Amino acid sequence: MASAAGLMSSLVIVAKNVTSFRGISLGAPIAISGLSAAIFSEINSLWFKDDTYHFLLFLATSTGLCLFIGSWFLVTVPPKDRDTIVVSIEEGIPSFNNSGVIKQDDKLDKFEDTPLLQNKVNEEIDIGGWDFICNNDARILALAMIFLSGSGLMYINNVGSIIKSLYPTHSSDSDSSIYKLQNAHVFYLSVFSCIGRLTAGFISDMARLLLKLPRLSFFIISGFWLFLAQLLILFYVDGLDKLLIVTIFVGFGFGNLYSITPIIVSEWFGTKRFGLNWGIIACLPAFGGQLFNLLYGYNNDKHISQNCLGAECYQSVFYFSSLACLFSICISLGLLYNKYK
Repeated sequence: MASAAGLMSSLVIVAKNVTSFRGISLGAPIAISGLSAAIFSEINSLWFKDDTYHFLLFLATSTGLCLFIGSWFLVTVPPKDRDTIVVSIEEGIPSFNNSGVIKQDDKLDKFEDTPLLQNKVNEEIDIGGWDFICNNDARILALAMIFLSGSGLMYINNVGSIIKSLYPTHSSDSDSSIYKLQNAHVFYLSVFSCIGRLTAGFISDMARLLLKLPRLSFFIISGFWLFLAQLLILFYVDGLDKLLIVTIFVGFGFGNLYSITPIIVSEWFGTKRFGLNWGIIACLPAFGGQLFNLLYGYNNDKHISQNCLGAECYQSVFYFSSLACLFSICISLGLLYNKYK
């Protein structure tokens, strides 16, 4: 809860303070949070090894201090003062002097050629609360997020079990090798998640600036990465030497997804209630992850009773996750077409 609250607070501050190149600015803190798993995994391997108690103590202390110190710097920068606008009651319209400030005693005939839109203040989009929940775009985005994140979390949470299933021999001597492999895959998941989060923000900014590509395109691309990972584990992976490519694709696609979605939320629905809106969307992966983890657990229990080894222990559940990713891509493509046609 504390880590989620800390990340959410930092994203809200960034979204409110930075209006241009929002992809890079939001992608950076999200990327660092994704890299933390790799950092702590390496610290555990180097210094703590089998000492779980002291590692958890170190984890609680270090993360708590980071959040406490970082909270001192979470400050919303006030916007620049806008030009003062004074509306003439007598004449019914505003008029500007040379400094850009409206004066009441100016005459209407001085400004009869001034376009009416010149005096219009562009207001930022502000959709939140119940309006956000009822918004059709938000619902489609949320549904796609549930299935894509659920598919990714199923692999992330159960990669250790998959490694055990694919390991050629099981004995007391093989436990340390399995443990090292599990740590290695956690490390690669974290690193490529970080890379995915950084690149999604940066490339989406550049693509929007230079090619006018909508952010939603990169949401769909993240779905393709996850879909490709599901296909690889179904039809390509038959040993531990081939599992790493799946870990890389899942980490990269999951990082893309978690970086681009808050950017889309901030731009489509505004930053005034970004914390609430992104909080709603960010809760959905928990439901998706739980759903797919239940499917994986049910499938795993059924095959363990049959003393299975190899890919057949887990393979059937990835058909469901593949279909879920494909469904998410399709509804996202429909949203892209309807929104930007």
